[in-house]
Amino acid sequence: MRARSEDAHKLAHFTFIASQVEKPGTLRDLDYKIHFGEPSLLGVPFTRVDENWEDSIFGLRG
Repeated sequence: MRARSEDAHKLAHFTFIASQVEKPGTLRDLDYKIHFGEPSLLGVPFTRVDENWEDSIFGLRG
């Protein structure tokens, strides 16, 4: 399966809308526009901590 920039655009819209759902009343008045530049790849290093993986930059665990 090959990742496409269209898939990244859909994911960006979904992520933004999902983050707004948690805020009461936001979706009723939500008007947004996302501008996309040239696609690029972001690599985030993870390290193993106990039984979990931890983001080496922010310390988030997943």
